[in-house]
Amino acid sequence: MPYSAARRRALLGAASFLAPMTLPAWGQSFPTRPITLIVPSSAGGGTDAIARALGQELSKKLGQSVVIDNAAGASGSIGSAKAAKALPDGHTLLVANSGVVLATLVQANPGYALSELAPVANLASSPQSLVARPGFPASNVEQLIALAKARPGRISVGVSGLAALPALAVSMLEDAAQIDLLKVPYKGAAQVMQDLLGGQIDLGVTALLNSLGPARAGQVKMIGLMSQERAPEAPEFPLFAETAATKQVSLDIWIGLFGPAGIPAPVVGQINAAVQSVLRDPVYRAARAKAGEQTATPGTALEFSRFVTAETARYRAAAKRLPMEQ
Repeated sequence: MPYSAARRRALLGAASFLAPMTLPAWGQSFPTRPITLIVPSSAGGGTDAIARALGQELSKKLGQSVVIDNAAGASGSIGSAKAAKALPDGHTLLVANSGVVLATLVQANPGYALSELAPVANLASSPQSLVARPGFPASNVEQLIALAKARPGRISVGVSGLAALPALAVSMLEDAAQIDLLKVPYKGAAQVMQDLLGGQIDLGVTALLNSLGPARAGQVKMIGLMSQERAPEAPEFPLFAETAATKQVSLDIWIGLFGPAGIPAPVVGQINAAVQSVLRDPVYRAARAKAGEQTATPGTALEFSRFVTAETARYRAAAKRLPMEQ
């Protein structure tokens, strides 16, 4: 049956031509254009540095350029809301610290709900640090407490937002040591460090990855780290936990990668796989450790999602220390 044989050959040829076009190819077709990493803080801070380092590596892994979009303000909620409302195709992502959780608990209208963000990958962590301007009369935790009790409400401390993690860390310190500090809000850690270096404020609370370089260079005084264990990347710096009055003052932060809710699972998996490849790179890990950052243990998007859920419960209890922002 020559006609049937010819028809079969034609149909098979057409099928082989159409197959690549009809397969659901989310993983194969992504990315199709540059990827934007939204950073909900100003340029020059620790989260921004992580986003730029990660973006450079992701560009190589995914074959597309990566653009950083600094959308600072409202303790990070402006940038987070912008990411939550983006098209959920994987081309717009958010690099945010754990303040992305806290903002939904202490702001009456942050502009987004945590359910509008899809956890993609854990990136890093860093303890909070308390640093002082070079001429500040206290050099350690005990001296700071004594000075603050002698000058209630007169020692200024810069924080990136009154409803963000640094402000929570200050509140924890004030409660533990029974002192009163003057919180000065900024849009981001870079501005806190700039004014601290210029002597405009007495103290600054920020992640170690923001203060490590200036502290080692002697540009600021390291009063202490707010962690229960000495930082592997900076073991020379003391802990608040090593002083009896502030033994419970501990607040590490984490930095993660999120996307808008609704990103197809294959795309999330592709992005996560690329991120894990970066996090396993010893050269990348060494460079980030030198900057004061502890790179996260590689893990799946589901593992990070479960981690965020647990952290939300932890921050819900801690958020009672902060006023609700209208």
